[in-house]
Amino acid sequence: MRLRSLASLTLCVLVVLLTGCPKASNVAGGNAGPDVTADAQSPKPGDSTPAAPPKYDGPPDDAAAVQHLKDRDVSLTMDANGMVNRAVFITVYEADIEALTKLPQLQRLSLFGPSVTDEWITKIAEIKSLTELALEKTTMSDATLVTLAGLPNLKKLEVPYADISDEGLRPLLGCKSLKQLGLLRTKITDSGVKILCEKQDWQLLDLRETQVTNDCMSHLSTLKGLKSLKLQKAPINSTGISQLTGLSNLKSLSLDLCPDIDNDALAAIASFQNLEEVYLYKSRVDDEGLEALAKLPKLRILKLRESGVTGDDMGIHLASMQNLQRLDLNETYFGDNGMVGVGKIPTLERLELWNTSITGQSLEHVSNLKNLKYLNLDRVDISDGDLAHLAGLEKLEVLILNNTYVTDACVPHLLKLKNLKELELKFASGISEAGREELKAALPKLQIVTD
Repeated sequence: MRLRSLASLTLCVLVVLLTGCPKASNVAGGNAGPDVTADAQSPKPGDSTPAAPPKYDGPPDDAAAVQHLKDRDVSLTMDANGMVNRAVFITVYEADIEALTKLPQLQRLSLFGPSVTDEWITKIAEIKSLTELALEKTTMSDATLVTLAGLPNLKKLEVPYADISDEGLRPLLGCKSLKQLGLLRTKITDSGVKILCEKQDWQLLDLRETQVTNDCMSHLSTLKGLKSLKLQKAPINSTGISQLTGLSNLKSLSLDLCPDIDNDALAAIASFQNLEEVYLYKSRVDDEGLEALAKLPKLRILKLRESGVTGDDMGIHLASMQNLQRLDLNETYFGDNGMVGVGKIPTLERLELWNTSITGQSLEHVSNLKNLKYLNLDRVDISDGDLAHLAGLEKLEVLILNNTYVTDACVPHLLKLKNLKELELKFASGISEAGREELKAALPKLQIVTD
């Protein structure tokens, strides 16, 4: 973040130490943090409800195995037939592995920690029903991938932090069902990517914080069916991005924390006409670069957190993004001029404005966003009266007013938000306990977070 005054910086450090970072966009495929379990793409409005699974007439779960896992506080999910189809572990013991092999419908499994060895994974490979497997910070090796490649129904594999080599990826080429691969914080290089690209039906590749460079982009470009590509912290620039033009079906592109991504890179991205999600946290893009992104007709999610945008010269470009649902402008110098364009995006559902340069007058433009469900105004210069502009946002469910100076005088305005479910008031002590009680009495679904 660019340097502010010493006093302001000191205050920010103190707040972060006490409370941690405020909420920001947490959407798959583009988070700044190492979330490898989230789906690559967020659900879209109108997506059909999944069909009910067919009636199961095979062997039941072993009752003792299920009880063992429950006693261990393992997170279990049941399907419509009452069978365990998902298990998530924080710590794993050998008895747990044995129990898992007695769940004939187990499809999704997440294991964590160095206690998970190759020997245990050999047992896990006996669970032929597995479709998704995450092995985080385990002691797995190249030999593990040989074992896992034999899972006949495996569609998604995540091995963050694994000590595997480029050549160790080769057995996965024979896993015909595998379409999604997560390699977060592994030592995979351009050579490994070249090997992976011998298998042409990948749909998602998570290469965040690996050792890939511009040199492997031409190989990735051959993956015509690729829908999601994550390149967080990669030393790539416009030269590399321009080599990806063959990815005509790409829907999600994460370039968070890529320090060399600038406006020239965005010009290359504009050719991906099916892109729906673009993540540019801590990039070098500015207002001028948004002209290229405005050419993406299907763009739904745009993350510009801590980038160089100010809003002074991008309002017209934002206004043309008529399918945008989520916009993250956190920690930028985005100001009131840009909010004119934001107010012309009728589809917007989530708006992140934490620590921006806007003032209360911008909320007049926010009032036009009738589909807005989530609004983050943390550390924004607003007053009680400014919140009157939000009264017409009937769909608003989450409002974040942390680190603001609002008082009880804003309560009448907040009472008009009939669907409000969460109100954050951390380091915003101006609303008294009596004011908070009045809100909770009138809005029974409301949860107020103060610490």
